[in-house]
Amino acid sequence: MKLKNCLNFFLLIILASCVNNPEPEFDSEKIHSTVELVKDTMFNEDRFSKIELATGNLNEPLEMAILPNLDILIIQRKGEIVLFDSKFKKLETVGKLETYCENRDFPFPYKSEEGLLGLTIDPDFKNNNFIYLFYSVKDSLLHRLSRFVFKNRKLENASEKVILEFYAERKVENHTGGSLTFGNDRILFLSTGDNSTQADQKNSLYKLSGYAPIDDRVGFKNHDARRTSSNTFDLRGKIIRIKINEDGSYSIPENNLFPIGTPKTRPEIYVMGNRNPYRISFDKKTNFLYWGEVGPDASVDSLATKGPKGYDEINQARVAGNFGWPLFVGNNIPYHDYNYENGKVGPLFNPLKPQNNSKNNTGMIDLPPVAPPFIWYSYSKSNEFPTLGSGGRSAMAGPIYYGKDILAEDRYPESFEGKLFIYDWVRDWVKTVSMKPDGSFEKISAFMPSQKWNGILDMELGPDGKIYVLEYGKGWYTNNFDAA
Repeated sequence: MKLKNCLNFFLLIILASCVNNPEPEFDSEKIHSTVELVKDTMFNEDRFSKIELATGNLNEPLEMAILPNLDILIIQRKGEIVLFDSKFKKLETVGKLETYCENRDFPFPYKSEEGLLGLTIDPDFKNNNFIYLFYSVKDSLLHRLSRFVFKNRKLENASEKVILEFYAERKVENHTGGSLTFGNDRILFLSTGDNSTQADQKNSLYKLSGYAPIDDRVGFKNHDARRTSSNTFDLRGKIIRIKINEDGSYSIPENNLFPIGTPKTRPEIYVMGNRNPYRISFDKKTNFLYWGEVGPDASVDSLATKGPKGYDEINQARVAGNFGWPLFVGNNIPYHDYNYENGKVGPLFNPLKPQNNSKNNTGMIDLPPVAPPFIWYSYSKSNEFPTLGSGGRSAMAGPIYYGKDILAEDRYPESFEGKLFIYDWVRDWVKTVSMKPDGSFEKISAFMPSQKWNGILDMELGPDGKIYVLEYGKGWYTNNFDAA
């Protein structure tokens, strides 16, 4: 295959589917440099091509892993594991898990997001053939992380080694997260959603209306993300960080958010205060963690009563931290402690001294201070990040590009070195983010801005130095003809 213009090309896997308290002191002026709308000649899109590898019968493909031989494993939400054979350019089903994947007795928007949710391969996959799957357990109120053997083009179900399980409520318009990735030293990251709904409460005079779900009345616990995301004793609404031992057990690495033995905490927590951290990415050179945070639906501010409109975020964690949900959103804009029993407007939450006073909280009341966001944007055009556009939104974090260890003829241009790829499932753009030497934000650049995408849901850097993209398609919970 010839490289377009004798330069690099962008490699796409096409898999067609049959599928007045103090205001926050964090200031964008302090955190960010001025955002430029960059026209970088090194990013000219005529250097790149979207290459179709295969078409096939997929149904809701969610996450993929590029194997050392460039075969590709893909998971589907309803439990199938599919393999793309890079030599013969064909797809085949190589495994199936029985998962809880939908609520047939509830109409949309209460249809479940659950199922087979996350996939990654062991850092030593070439020798041990281990893969890791995160899924909703059928006939049990559990989410489960397990290790399996994938060998001879087959998932060995009997090889399952359960690593971690935690409670998950069903029949909720829930957020599952589910992304998996390895960092250094066999440390595994897992994102989990808040398992909550922001839909209006039935038979209630005062309703959420797309704002922060903080209703702790009896009978409305699913409308209270303080029981999960800001609960230090719950693994939902978090990014979990554990070290995978050789026998499939796990240990707690140093420098998680709460030291082992801290009362009313889970030591597995690295990041808390998440709504739906749907795709995560780890920079093995800087040890920074990135993720896209899919935000709430309110389209206008209600600053005098409930709080800010919805924002999506791209976040960066250099160390363990609390990122605020459901008490804060966007640039740590606080919500009011709103009483859904009587409609009384309470004080604004304080990002420097946040508290979880929910009746449903089983963890600490006094929480860690809220870390600043990296990038944030709402439905309307952003003043801080105008290049991100406007409209619907679902923020995702892709890989950080490093080409030094890749053959010279396969490398992307030097200007991509150390760049973070980000993308949006709804807006269907791909961007690169440049950082200053200390890791702070510098600028956003468009990547292939005229290219058509169809619901990008995963993006991985392969061992061949190419970037692979998985497109879910435009429909929800369906066999999208444009899945890719």
